[in-house]
Amino acid sequence: MADHRWYRPAGHWCAGQQWAAVVVRLPGDIRIEGENVRFYFPIVTMVVISVVLSLIVYFIARFWK
Repeated sequence: MADHRWYRPAGHWCAGQQWAAVVVRLPGDIRIEGENVRFYFPIVTMVVISVVLSLIVYFIARFWK
């Protein structure tokens, strides 16, 4: 049996961090909770992370030349 202890979802990596609540649950993220099911789609979080990473890559590429 393979040892998969190295795998931890992002929420577990952020556990205990104060900024985790802000990064993981932004307004606009889709959260649906039923009796037996829980669905979470962090659309706004993904957009924010994408914009931040794009800006970082843009500035690194611009100043690299």
